[in-house]
Amino acid sequence: MASRTQLRNASLHVRLTQVLRDLVHRTIGEAQATSPVQKIVSDNEAKAPELQSQLSSKSSVEQEAKSSPPQEPLPTAKEQRVPPDVSSWQSYMSLLKIPEKPQPKVVPKWKLELASARGGIDARTRDLVGLVRSARTDMSRSRRVEDLCRHLQQHPEAINLAFMEGAVSCLLTMYEETSDKVVQMQLREALALLGYVRPVTGRGIRILSIDGGGIRGILAIELLRELERLSGQPVYQMFDLICGVSTGALLACLLGPLKRSLDEVEELYTRLGTAVFTQTRLKGTTKLLWEHSYYDTEAWRVILQQNLGMQPLIAFSRDQAAPKVAAVSTLVSSDQLQAFIFRSYNHPHHVQSHYQGSSRYKVWEAVQASAAAPGYFQECRIGDMLHQDGGILVNNPAAIAIHEARQLWPQEPLQCVVSIGTGRFAPSMLSTRPTAAAAAAAAPDATSWMTKIRKFVDSATDTEGVHTILTELLPTHSYFRLNPYLTENVLLDDSHPDKLRQLKEDARMYLRKNSFKLGRAVTELNRQRRRHQRFVDWIHLKRDTHGF
Repeated sequence: MASRTQLRNASLHVRLTQVLRDLVHRTIGEAQATSPVQKIVSDNEAKAPELQSQLSSKSSVEQEAKSSPPQEPLPTAKEQRVPPDVSSWQSYMSLLKIPEKPQPKVVPKWKLELASARGGIDARTRDLVGLVRSARTDMSRSRRVEDLCRHLQQHPEAINLAFMEGAVSCLLTMYEETSDKVVQMQLREALALLGYVRPVTGRGIRILSIDGGGIRGILAIELLRELERLSGQPVYQMFDLICGVSTGALLACLLGPLKRSLDEVEELYTRLGTAVFTQTRLKGTTKLLWEHSYYDTEAWRVILQQNLGMQPLIAFSRDQAAPKVAAVSTLVSSDQLQAFIFRSYNHPHHVQSHYQGSSRYKVWEAVQASAAAPGYFQECRIGDMLHQDGGILVNNPAAIAIHEARQLWPQEPLQCVVSIGTGRFAPSMLSTRPTAAAAAAAAPDATSWMTKIRKFVDSATDTEGVHTILTELLPTHSYFRLNPYLTENVLLDDSHPDKLRQLKEDARMYLRKNSFKLGRAVTELNRQRRRHQRFVDWIHLKRDTHGF
């Protein structure tokens, strides 16, 4: 019986291999007929006759064993080990399974939208640069350059691509070809957005730095008036870069790109003292507790908008004679306090400043953020950033101004750095001192919240530390610090007419004692560019225009 069962299994095995071979040919095709499955099938077909002969020989042996004396019983079919060739058909089915296709990786929707947006911005940038390059009339040039400026302001990340597409050389070529004043103004703004910086007009970089100090900006006005008288030039023609903090930022914007006269600025300061720094103690204390500002921040904002305008800082680059302006504020919305610079320019390609900043904000926003003294005015929120007075970190911006100038003109030397302070008060050691009993009787039991804030802000706005460092680093013939002594301490918001007159008198006294220093500063400022420097500037212009 066992032999018949094995013969039946062998014949079944042969038929199964034939069926599987036909199945392989039909499903996989002739190309896969020589696959490992077909090889196994053909090997089993070759072994089938040998297996049948082995089984027949085994059956004859069993018949002889029946006639012979009984021996040990043979193992049953279940106990017999199935030949591997017979049981290997189970592996055929596993090999015939069609492998499943790998599932594609699911890309987040926000990544697809971001890639699509970037692709659209890049395509639009290339298209605008091509349209500017193909413009031939002044009307088409004006329209297309304006579109490019608007696009770069809305998408600052497209500036690098526009630069790589040759926008600078295209705009410089157009600037040489056109004589239309409006088109030239638009071209200057587009070049400023791309980070193109024209060479300075003097022998080197001329920098004006103005400290913060509130109403004490009257001192800076008097000092600048004397500089104008000695040089015969307005402030905006004497300097390449003007940097200011708080009240210095206001003076920088008014005297620099806006080109206001010193008389107009002084009259504005007088009106500001009356309109802004006038407050009853009850109302001011209430606002300080509820709004964290002693004075009316909204009124201050309206005054800035009316006197400075609504144009963005980068629009100042349209005026070829206007100096570059930087206003410094303190960014308080980050984990650590950081200096933030509102610029009327962009840095050249592949140049990064150590300080955060942007040129996309309006001029009144820059001044309000730079002058948001804590306790005096509310914090200035612009977008998702929160700004306070720049004097909290750097009330003397001379070092920041030098750093920014080095980023703009890395190959130029420092011709002259004029740093103007807003006064320092040092009580005389020879003054009559009251007795200890009189001082104790006159001392109040406690100070008000506003007095505490005023003393804190006044102590935080020290400026002489930066001056000491710059004195050691810069040569004496190129660095000039002008900071008068005050006969009495004047607070940032003390707009009383007698105080203002005293500030002017202190400034005039300082000018009489330091007339020689101002004369040397004016001499350095008036040094014109040498002939070989102008030739190098011409070579660089041709290189940037034509690419050689």
